[in-house]
Parts: sequence; structure tokens; C-alpha cells
Amino acid sequence: MSVNTHLKYLLIRFSSIGDIIFTTPLPEWLKNNDPDCIVHFLTLSEYTPLLENNPFIDKIIHINRNHSRNKLKQIANVIRGSGYDLVVDLHNSLRSKILRYDLAGISTSVYKKPRWKRFLLFYFHLNRLMDHYDISRKYIQVIDHQQDDSIKLIPKIFLSNQEKIRVREFLSSYGVKKEFIVFVPGSAWPNKIWKFKGYIETIRTFLEEQTLDVVLLGGKNDVICDIISEQIKGVKNLKGKSNLRMSLAILSLAQTAVGSDTGLIHGSEAVGTNVVMIKGPTSKATGASTHLTNSIELKTNLWCRPCSKNGSRPCYRKKQLCMDSITSSQVIEAINIVTPIATT
Repeated sequence: MSVNTHLKYLLIRFSSIGDIIFTTPLPEWLKNNDPDCIVHFLTLSEYTPLLENNPFIDKIIHINRNHSRNKLKQIANVIRGSGYDLVVDLHNSLRSKILRYDLAGISTSVYKKPRWKRFLLFYFHLNRLMDHYDISRKYIQVIDHQQDDSIKLIPKIFLSNQEKIRVREFLSSYGVKKEFIVFVPGSAWPNKIWKFKGYIETIRTFLEEQTLDVVLLGGKNDVICDIISEQIKGVKNLKGKSNLRMSLAILSLAQTAVGSDTGLIHGSEAVGTNVVMIKGPTSKATGASTHLTNSIELKTNLWCRPCSKNGSRPCYRKKQLCMDSITSSQVIEAINIVTPIATT
């Protein structure tokens, strides 16, 4: 489908952090092609902070994760009366399929997940997705199959100056008085977590060589942050102390962010901060890649990776080589390249 002018769009993506971040080039692309179009975005309530202040989204609509079937029907009725020219389902999940069923009669475009190609990649290691696979581009191609592949797409999250000022004050209250680097050691999937001993060795070496503060970010269940902070004096463990929007603001002020293929690391790039991404079971072919020119990816060339889209498949080895073979010296070297202040 080609883009017409002055249309009203409803984009749907319910989760998760990284996937929603990767959708942000689409509303920007729509507005660049037609500044007068209207773009609304439907997501889960906990992910609305990713889309706030986005100048390319006119309205954010949110639902709760535990909404009942009847509630979804009510939302569909509201959508029906809102005059959308096109509903764009970027999730293609059970929830979005139910919603689409209730919207029969409204023009709809759907992102087709490459399930068969992923199956071939994960189980037979036949890569039909190719190394230039870009999930943000695939989202745009749901609307325009002829989208120019030469255009570089950068996911973006927009923060206000006031938010950054408040976060500076917040950081100061926890003893972060100077420039700092952020480590995001946790992950929703254990197989994407780099060894805690690697983080401890890396941070200790970094603190011996540099004068930056070290901040740990993560959710309240990221025990690895506690393990690291217990082992290294002076590390600022902010695990569970900041909400999603605050965490993004902290990342926007950092010199560099270091961590696995997780939502906050992708969020770091989306607010303009370079990252060192430690990749194991995922790869560019699954959407796990950096976007900023100066960011660095650390990965091992093993025949068995990638083995899943999000790191959910258990490793068949006794030792997870894709993560364990990445050394702290490699991470330190990458940090020193990515972080200008670290080499001065």
C-alpha cells in the first residue's frame, strides 16, 4: 500500500520496550511524507512513557495488560467511531488479532512476522533474513512496500529539558556528582545476561583507570545489580529506584551505556547515548542491533547463534559460550573507544 495524503492512522504495538522503540521511525516517516496526516498509537499502559513527547505522534491510546475481552470490544467500538483511514497492526499478537476481528470493515495493514524464516535460522541455521535485516524498516514496509532502503532509520525517544534537570537532581541525591557511565546488567531473559564476574572485573578495572562515576540501572528483580554493588564500593546502584521515563533520562545524560540486547540499551541509543552491546543468543537477523554510528556490538561467531529472537530458548551447552567467551578486556576496550571522556 502506498501512502496517501491527509490520512488518519492508528498504529498498534502493545509490547515490549525494544519492539516499541523500533516502531518510532514509522510515525516520523509518516509525518515527513505528509505533515498533515494524523497519527495515533495504541499500546499497553506501562509502555506509554516510550512515546510521550514524540512530536510525530498526535495521541497515545493505552490499555491495561489485564483488560478483559469485553473491554477490548469497548475499545474497538471507540476506535470504530474515531474515523481512522488505516489501522496498522505492528504486533500481530493474539490481543491485536482479537482487536482486528472487532474492527472488521476498517482498512487494516498487518506486520507479518517472519516465523518460518526464524524457524529455519534457529533450528537449521539457514539465514533467510540476511544481515541487513532491519525491523524498523519492516514496520514501514507494512504501509509502503517500496520504502527506500538507503534511508537510515534511527529509533528516537524524546525527553524534555525539564526531565533532564530533574534527573540531574535525582542523581545528585544518590551521590552522582560528575560525569558517569551506565551499566544495565540485567535482562528479562537469563540467557541474555552476561556473567556477573565479567561485569565486576570490567567495572573494577574501569574505576581504576577512569574518573567517571558508575551507575547501575535495572528493574527491582535484577539481582545482578545487587551482586555487583555489594562487590564494588562506590558503584551507584539505582536498580528499581527510577521509573521507565526517569531511566531513559538518566541514559540520555550518560557518557555510555553498557549491557546486553535489552530494552534499556536500545532506549539508550534512542535518546542519543552510544552503547556497548554484549550480544549472545540474539543477532541482527532477529532485530538485535545497534543504530548509532559510534556504538559497538560485542559478539562471538558461533555456528549456533542466534538461537532465539529474545534469548528465551535454553542453551543446549553446559556453558553458554556465546556470552561466556566475551571477556572483560574486550568490554573495557570497547568502552574506551565509545566513551570520549574515558580516553582523555
